[in-house]
Amino acid sequence: MKKPLLLFVDDNDGLRKSLATCLEMEFQVIQASNGDDALSLLEQHSPDLLLLDLKMPGMSGLELLKKIRREGRDLEVIIITGESTHSLATECADLGVQGYLQKPILPEVLTERVKKELGIEEFNYLKELLKENYSARLLSLDPRAKKLLLLVEKHCHSDLKMKEAASLLEMSPYHMNKLFKEECGMTLKEYIDGVRIHRSREYLSGYEHSIQHRFSR
Repeated sequence: MKKPLLLFVDDNDGLRKSLATCLEMEFQVIQASNGDDALSLLEQHSPDLLLLDLKMPGMSGLELLKKIRREGRDLEVIIITGESTHSLATECADLGVQGYLQKPILPEVLTERVKKELGIEEFNYLKELLKENYSARLLSLDPRAKKLLLLVEKHCHSDLKMKEAASLLEMSPYHMNKLFKEECGMTLKEYIDGVRIHRSREYLSGYEHSIQHRFSR
């Protein structure tokens, strides 16, 4: 299963390549240093998300974005810029852009913003199971299975009743469990037990680290 594809457009080669290297841990990344190269790449690829610098020589990022929208391309966009004005934010919003980050940007902040724009939530136990396939698998997951994952994360230490969960999804318990196993490769009960064990390990690890820190003073 392929990872989500990002198109990163920025004329600052050092910054772009550095951030792209970090993003490549979880995504596929293709790069362009100007608007013309970006348009050429868009003719060859169908990225899931565009990372776009606004201030570039030749065609500006805003001009590129307008051209992309005129062509009818409906892809998620995150603006990356050193500028920050109300009028600029408004103009970007009019072009369907909600993601807006100001330079300098920490790699982890950019990664989390990309996940948010793509609708990729953090499910730590599932991430541990799927490893490098995590982002791609989550992006293609049936929305009902994703709702179940969110329910488990919220109620894993309480008594999550199958009938109540199925009712929220407007499904029978049988069909809900069947869907979950098809999408996630395990039964819902197996996943709930796995999340509980994973969280217990995280808690114990954090507790041990706290004790070691106290005695190392």
